[in-house]
Amino acid sequence: MKYRAILFDFDVTIWNFKKNSVNAIDCIRHIYQEKYDLKISSGLFKNIYEEKNSILWDEYRRGERSSNSISYTRFIDVGKYFNIEIGLEESKRIAHSYLEELYQGTILIEGAVDVLEYLSKNYVLGLITNGFKQGLVRLQRCGINKYFKYAISSEEFGYPKPNADIFIHTARKVNINPEECIYIGDNYEGDIIGAKKAGLGAIFFNPKEQIFNKYKIQPDFKIKRLKELEDIF
Repeated sequence: MKYRAILFDFDVTIWNFKKNSVNAIDCIRHIYQEKYDLKISSGLFKNIYEEKNSILWDEYRRGERSSNSISYTRFIDVGKYFNIEIGLEESKRIAHSYLEELYQGTILIEGAVDVLEYLSKNYVLGLITNGFKQGLVRLQRCGINKYFKYAISSEEFGYPKPNADIFIHTARKVNINPEECIYIGDNYEGDIIGAKKAGLGAIFFNPKEQIFNKYKIQPDFKIKRLKELEDIF
């Protein structure tokens, strides 16, 4: 198959969520520390936050909750873990502070800019994220918005990956047939299974070389580094 469009996931695939989130999570730890007298190490707080956050995003991908509720519910859940009751309005204020800090981050996955520059010369590029609509501002802040013909968040579309419709919608927006598009992402269920069910090709970005043998649906390619895309295309 000759692909004409290459579509990307954003968080973890292009934007280095792990490194960019360090300051944002610690900013929230200080809020808990000062307002609720919570004495806890940055490492433990980060682990608890990531655990609660991961559960909520899994529920979102399964269609069990809205994306908007994730932004504040995770901070309520973190509070519950430490026997702290955080009200709805306060959790929303914390969520605002977190995202404001998080979206300042401009650290990309190694090789991202070079690969986007290389691919954009011969392919139409697009982007689909399960993140929040406001998070797309990071494309401009990181100086990579120029590479993408179209970028969309599941929040504005109304359904998250792995829903096939968001992949098909994006293919239409870049004016390329779905079967002539290939999608690159790090989440097996959301990115690989979602893309394949929509009729797109799929590339699994797997820097940690995790094993996913339980799935019948397999990606067309597996890569550990973004630079490997230059060997494929």
